[in-house]
Amino acid sequence: MTEEEILREFGAQTPPPSSLDVDSLLRAGRSKLRIRRWGVVGAAAVAVAVAVGGTSVALRPEPGPAQQAASPGPTKPSAASATPSPTQRAAPDTAKCTIQRLPSSGGVMIEAVSANGQHIAGTNDNGRIVVWNNGVAKTLPAPPGSSVQVQGVNSAGVVVGSVDRNSRREGFVYDNGRFRTLSRPNGAKDVYVKDINDRGDIVGEAEYPTSDPLDVGPVKALRWRLADISKVEVLASAAEKWASPLDMAEDGTIAGSLDDGGSPHLWRPDGSVATPPGLNGATKGKVFKLTGDWAFGWSGTTTPKSGEVIWVRWNIARGNVEELVDFWGSGVGSDGTVVGQSNVPGANGGAFWRDGKISLLPPLDGQPASEIRGASDDMKTVVGTVSGGSAIWRC
Repeated sequence: MTEEEILREFGAQTPPPSSLDVDSLLRAGRSKLRIRRWGVVGAAAVAVAVAVGGTSVALRPEPGPAQQAASPGPTKPSAASATPSPTQRAAPDTAKCTIQRLPSSGGVMIEAVSANGQHIAGTNDNGRIVVWNNGVAKTLPAPPGSSVQVQGVNSAGVVVGSVDRNSRREGFVYDNGRFRTLSRPNGAKDVYVKDINDRGDIVGEAEYPTSDPLDVGPVKALRWRLADISKVEVLASAAEKWASPLDMAEDGTIAGSLDDGGSPHLWRPDGSVATPPGLNGATKGKVFKLTGDWAFGWSGTTTPKSGEVIWVRWNIARGNVEELVDFWGSGVGSDGTVVGQSNVPGANGGAFWRDGKISLLPPLDGQPASEIRGASDDMKTVVGTVSGGSAIWRC
């Protein structure tokens, strides 16, 4: 989640400083979160509260030394993980992964990686879009407007995102050397683009105005086709629901949630909808990323009192859900491998998770990844942040 998105939702409130990079945590979720942040003396921990269907929940901060000492350690996946994977496989062999600095990435926030790993896109300190094609960086012309936010890039190098223009948020697409504006549904105020797949399907959401300028009105999921961006489709959802699409798979299935975490949600290409199963019968949750049959996100909370969300992996085809113990996801591959951050005491950093096994990615100059920004569908290309700069792993 970007600072611009945070300010849009929660007002321009400057949080107190903290040694924990909360914005990185939020971006990893690529979600719309209602948050409040505060520092904790000593551990410098940060609590992140999330409004989920009216219930305040919290994302688990990375444990400090005192918290690590008190940690009970890894636990077994919940019995409500449904049927276990038919083939238990070891996590990828990260010893074969190489790491290097992403060339010309100084001051660039990486926002998207294409499904084939060939294209990487982000924005620099001057608000310009930078795209890498097989490791070669190119700065795009400045699009009309301000506060540019990249949200997706596909395997053909087509970039999508959002920009402020004429006191509104507009969706854009960059292809064939030019920027084009995505059409807006009738009555909508702001349009936020979320992703593009290799077929050229584009997904986003529209916010509709209310009588209260400080309040967010109805939010609807949108879909465009790259072949004709003058047409926009408003996806079906209950009138009272806040529809939050977050990702689009290659077959056109859209993943996200209703009511900002009130329930995980899938929009199928044929117009049907589905709700992935909840962990231990939980109803609240979000799907952040969907690749083939595999998805990751969160489902339910540890206890109603603590309100900490539980990160999970789904197999959509089989209807399975299992907990990502000691792990935060940032992406999921076509084979079910999840990439993200290990929270195992003494073994923190960028890592792969598969079937309960965690494998750390190699560090750069002795420093582990502080954040994973994205990965290709085959998990052979991973991009993240190390020591304040961007790095790329080839596995």
